Amino acid sequence: MPPSSPSTPPPLRVALLGAGIFARTAHRAALAPHLASGGVTLTAIWSRTSAAARALAAAYAEDAATHAATHAADSPTPPSPVAISGDDALDELFRTGSAAVGGTDAVILAVPIPALAGLATRALAAGLHVLSEKPLAHTLDAGREVLAAAAAATTAAASGGHPPPLYAVAENFRVEPGLCRAAMLVAAGVTGPPVAVTLTGHAPAMAPSSPYAATTWRARPTHRGGVLADGGVHSVAALRSVTGMEVTRVVGAVLSPAGAVGGGGGAGGVAREGEEGGATAPVAPDGVAAALVLAGGTPASLSLSFAGGTRSWRLRVAGRDGAVEVSRGDRDGAGGYWVRWETIAGAGDVGGGGGGGGGGGGGGGGGERGCGEEFYPFGGVDAEVAAWVAALPPPLAGAAAWTDLAVVDAMLLAAESGGGCHVQRLKG
Repeated sequence: MPPSSPSTPPPLRVALLGAGIFARTAHRAALAPHLASGGVTLTAIWSRTSAAARALAAAYAEDAATHAATHAADSPTPPSPVAISGDDALDELFRTGSAAVGGTDAVILAVPIPALAGLATRALAAGLHVLSEKPLAHTLDAGREVLAAAAAATTAAASGGHPPPLYAVAENFRVEPGLCRAAMLVAAGVTGPPVAVTLTGHAPAMAPSSPYAATTWRARPTHRGGVLADGGVHSVAALRSVTGMEVTRVVGAVLSPAGAVGGGGGAGGVAREGEEGGATAPVAPDGVAAALVLAGGTPASLSLSFAGGTRSWRLRVAGRDGAVEVSRGDRDGAGGYWVRWETIAGAGDVGGGGGGGGGGGGGGGGGERGCGEEFYPFGGVDAEVAAWVAALPPPLAGAAAWTDLAVVDAMLLAAESGGGCHVQRLKG
């Protein structure tokens, strides 16, 4: 690849930690345009097993060869990453600028949930930028430690006179185009003051043929909440970002019995904060129904299940002047989100979505009610990687990801106690 010109920043040198299913599919696709443009160089792929690291590195080498064969000679060809494995290789990687992997500026963490916090803390201490898969940690206490490490790294960078490492959590629901459009409509006043919020997210039980079915984090989760912590944070992030309101309290919650996802049946219990999982830990639940209180006293209901027979996802924000609804669906064979709204004319600025393409009409005048709908294809994983590469952290901030997990934790505690539970807050 030709050297960067004075007006072009050097590529971000990234190591990918993890070579599992999501790293092989979603991350590979999301990194592709940045590797092709020369904005990112993938220096290394680490896995617990050398075979997995070599296989994914070979796939990236094939991508580079395809790019070289189909683009002009002056188009940058992404270099092939080095395959590394084992603890010694990680130690070497975290020595910033290690010649063994061609120098590294940043890491993407696509490893099992219990390993995320420890690797993030080590990477931040080494001064590396971090994009971590969600949830940010296996417990809230571990999440606090990661955020403390990010703050310490920022302080150390300021003392040394160089830019701080950027810590971000890959919560794609915060940057999904359809959900961002819904958030814009609510913020613009289309609904008026919200009076009720409802979120329903039901996913089918995992089929034995699914590539994820045999993974330990699905079949035998040791992190708190199991699939609710992994998948539930998505919906919590959507609720908070679309409404622009914090969840202050869980009034009550009921967990659905485990079995389809939780690892073999049993009561829907969960390990308490700070407890280890393992063979003696209660089986994680497959779903939850909860009554929530948002800032200002607005009521909200949330129902999640990962053991149903069909799939649906719908968030509706109803206000005094109208409503905004976003739901999972498809159009012409492409999956994504439908965004629909109804409002009193003049109650808010609907504006133009600019991304999804229409499918509905705008509002009327003279006191009539207006309505419309737009479709936005899925794009959150691509958007989260692009935001991190471009150093745009606000939508992917670690503190926001911690609070998403805190809401899930409060629902679990409320279900365990049979009463209400305040959502924990970060101090400072």
